[in-house]
Amino acid sequence: MTATLAAVPATLRLYGEIGQEVLAEDVASSLAAAGGRPITVAIFSFGGDAGTGIAISGLLARYPGKV
Repeated sequence: MTATLAAVPATLRLYGEIGQEVLAEDVASSLAAAGGRPITVAIFSFGGDAGTGIAISGLLARYPGKV
């Protein structure tokens, strides 16, 4: 899985092609594991599937903690 949540401070790393290596399901799982604590999102991607990117954007917008 390339969407991973590191230890404190929490960093969500989205590395790879969106929709292929970075999946919305993995991001959702990582955000659930963060439990609402503040996170930093690090993105290194050359692009990918727009629909998956929109889904990830929605997940981040609904996350209860500070992003």
